[in-house]
Amino acid sequence: MSALIIGTGIDITDITRIAIMLRRDNFIKKIYTPVEQEYLSSKKMNAQSAAGIFAVKEACSKALGTGVRNMAWTDIEVRHDQLGRPYALLYNNARELFEKLGGQSIHISISHERFFAVAQCVLEGEGQNEKYCKRAADAGD
Repeated sequence: MSALIIGTGIDITDITRIAIMLRRDNFIKKIYTPVEQEYLSSKKMNAQSAAGIFAVKEACSKALGTGVRNMAWTDIEVRHDQLGRPYALLYNNARELFEKLGGQSIHISISHERFFAVAQCVLEGEGQNEKYCKRAADAGD
């Protein structure tokens, strides 16, 4: 069986709002994993980078079909490969839901400009749960 798109999500985040929130230590600890905090520290807590990571978390939670309820913000982690490309890892409740949906891979993209960061998440998998996953050809049934 070929892989199917089992979820998509997109989010746009106000960078100014994130810049204000970054002044609060409890916000950083609640939203960002230790790996993400280290990355943001290396970027001098750059609000664009922080907003991009935040947008990925929102986009992935939407792709999972739940939003951020029933999972912690830190259940979705953004890392970067050697070329600086972002990728997402899922933990705890987010990982369980991804597996329940038959998920195999996560594709993310982040972009930002002066005021906004945007992220997209596409989940790919076998589509184990027909309630959530249908082939495009079956969509009209």
